Amino acid sequence: VCSEVVTHVGDVAKALVSQTEQSETLLQVIDKCWATHTHHMVCSMGHTAKTTLKYLDA
Repeated sequence: VCSEVVTHVGDVAKALVSQTEQSETLLQVIDKCWATHTHHMVCSMGHTAKTTLKYLDA
């Protein structure tokens, strides 16, 4: 389930990035992603976001 969530979040993030202006930061994109999900998913997505940011920074 975890890997499926990570993949889904990654796809959502890519879709949002492709639709947002370059001036927007990744954090703003993540905020938009969080806004589309219910509160209980935000907690698990928070951990996913941190992991994703570490991966992107690598």
